[in-house]
Amino acid sequence: PEALATAVPEKVRPAFTTLLSALHTLRAREFTAETFNPDHADYGGRSQPWRYQLDITVALSGNGGTTPVTSRLLLTERLGGTTQLAGTAEFGGVTFAVTQEMLDALFALTYATQHDPGLPPGTGPATPTRTEAPPPAAISNPPPAATPQPGHSLP
Repeated sequence: PEALATAVPEKVRPAFTTLLSALHTLRAREFTAETFNPDHADYGGRSQPWRYQLDITVALSGNGGTTPVTSRLLLTERLGGTTQLAGTAEFGGVTFAVTQEMLDALFALTYATQHDPGLPPGTGPATPTRTEAPPPAAISNPPPAATPQPGHSLP
């Protein structure tokens, strides 16, 4: 995975490395359907089209050699701050919401690099400016509290 990560641009390398790690131990935040439809995902009473296809090929060792095995995940667009669906025909067919870690990595690789305008050209990151707070007001002794005289009340 480390050699593979160095093949991608440095700007997206952290997201790519996170995605590789998430795929190594693929987890679901929640299962949304016990079936898989190759055309779309059903979520929240709506049909969400598959937007991305991710093919993962791993080399399995055994019997004195290696055998490549390819798995396929279909992914929707990000459906909200914490929701993106994935589906596969493997494992009897399943549709699930990916973990936040995987969602953030996918977003950085698919959306942010293409659509985030970033800072205007020729500008660097914003540098906070320091402003001096005005000196504290002088604290004076408060006037003595009025004491009521017998038969009088304070306003």
